[in-house]
Amino acid sequence: MGDKVDYLNQLIFMLQEQLQGNKESVAAISKFIKPLFAEKVFREPTLTSEQVSAIEIIMREWRGMTSFEPGCLEGIPKLLSLLKWVQYQQRIDLLAIYKRDEWKAIVQLRGPVESVLKKRCTKCNTHYFSMGVSGFLDIFSLICSECGNVYFKSVYSESEPPSCECGGTYKNACPKCGELKGSIIAEISPYQYFKDHQYIRSED
Repeated sequence: MGDKVDYLNQLIFMLQEQLQGNKESVAAISKFIKPLFAEKVFREPTLTSEQVSAIEIIMREWRGMTSFEPGCLEGIPKLLSLLKWVQYQQRIDLLAIYKRDEWKAIVQLRGPVESVLKKRCTKCNTHYFSMGVSGFLDIFSLICSECGNVYFKSVYSESEPPSCECGGTYKNACPKCGELKGSIIAEISPYQYFKDHQYIRSED
């Protein structure tokens, strides 16, 4: 595929095409990065294993950003910046990615969650959403029963969650009947959910 700069420049160029409104770019990028997510280990001799892992982390976010219409295009420039950084980092501490300002901006777009689950209440059949929070974070999510905004509360906090700005109540159960159990019926990208909803985190 050429040298490592050419490989990443090609990917960067394709992302820039997407930003410029090229409707075919999403399919082209999906095809281009597919080997990264295949069952077999992706081997590109012009890239270090750390660079490959970093690209996989970054492009997993791209997949979430483009998994719905119209997508989360405002996050693409942050991915581009991270890829340009990876170009010249043959040895990468992957934890360094999560400390960069670009990554922090990405988290602002999709919240500190790994997945958003659509559930059906086992008692009243109401459909509602639940957040899949990383086990590395000492927080849990409460969702407003009225508008769907999210409050992330520290597991160490003893204070009651505030009222939502809309006047609703933050809950971790069915917003209609309060039942805790629900069956998963679908999963959507956090980027999609937080494109139309806001979240806050407890300060304690």
